[in-house]
Amino acid sequence: MEYHLQLELWRGNVAGALQIARQRNELSDWIVSMAPLASHDLWEAVSAEYAEQLEDDGQYHKAVTYLLAANKIHQAIDLFRRHKLFKEAVLLARIRLSPVDPILEDLYTEWGQNLMRDGQYELAAKCYLAMRHIQEAEKALAKRHDQSSLKTTCHMTLLVSDRQQSLVYAYKLFSQYLMMGQWQEALNFSQENETFKILQPILLTHELLIQHLTALCPSTNFTQKPVSPEMCSNWGKKDICGSKTQLPEYLLDKSEMDPAVPWEPFLIGKHTFPHHVLQVWHQRLDITMVTQELKAMHAAISQLVPNRQLMVDLPALFVQISVDVTLGFLALLTSETSTAIVHLVQALSTLDQAGHGTALQALCRLILPQ
Repeated sequence: MEYHLQLELWRGNVAGALQIARQRNELSDWIVSMAPLASHDLWEAVSAEYAEQLEDDGQYHKAVTYLLAANKIHQAIDLFRRHKLFKEAVLLARIRLSPVDPILEDLYTEWGQNLMRDGQYELAAKCYLAMRHIQEAEKALAKRHDQSSLKTTCHMTLLVSDRQQSLVYAYKLFSQYLMMGQWQEALNFSQENETFKILQPILLTHELLIQHLTALCPSTNFTQKPVSPEMCSNWGKKDICGSKTQLPEYLLDKSEMDPAVPWEPFLIGKHTFPHHVLQVWHQRLDITMVTQELKAMHAAISQLVPNRQLMVDLPALFVQISVDVTLGFLALLTSETSTAIVHLVQALSTLDQAGHGTALQALCRLILPQ
């Protein structure tokens, strides 16, 4: 067949040789290279047909080269897109088209959706960020659920001034830190932005709870790895007992302890655990007795966990319990006694429903000393 085509070319019948090759779907590099001898229009048409032939053979990159030679840029981009070669499609579009061409956004969107289906959430987020779709990018990253992705998601959400959604992601990240006993990491994260400081009371409450519960139940693991002194957060190593900044004395009065309770009161220095926590809050977090500020903090933390989930894993349970205890103590500071009781009962019932009797008894000694 090749000799027959060569004979037609020797005769000067370039168009005839090309017609034979096109009819038999036997176009090749050398026969297409002869097309300009016939006419420019014929060369463009033959190049496009040869690209189709190459596409059918799976030679996508070579096919695109011939489409570009025929000045069929959009068809070349579409060829890459049809075969899920989005990286090449985007690169070609960025090189050959205007930066504001709508096809770029379509490519990034389809590429991002394809990556999401494949579970490549980080790459999908990059696609959405390329289009400045920050909210879509944060949703993609949040599906990963690891600390690095959640941390990035928190800061991305702040870029679009969505403080509440950023706090939701921050709480998920915070929960992971607390379950691992990574209190210093949680503290460092909470100090990265003013928005995240609302989580610091939960951090302090959880750290103090776990440390003292571990002393009461040394054989129980309240975090995913055994508690050690190196895990404790560093708030500047201030002396709490010697601090000049103290809560009002009526909050620290230990004379109210009821001797009829069925367990021995657990004292930290001269104070019960609730009093100790309030003192630490006041000294390290500058939590004052301003009712309006306390209620605002209570409302903000309550919104982070609108739905309670039934859990059995002790480290995860104590993150939820720490939130309950934090809310209970905040309610006490605002004289909302009934609300405080609800939160504290929820903390205890959470352990009871999960069947952790030993941990329940220890928690009762801490938060119900009187």
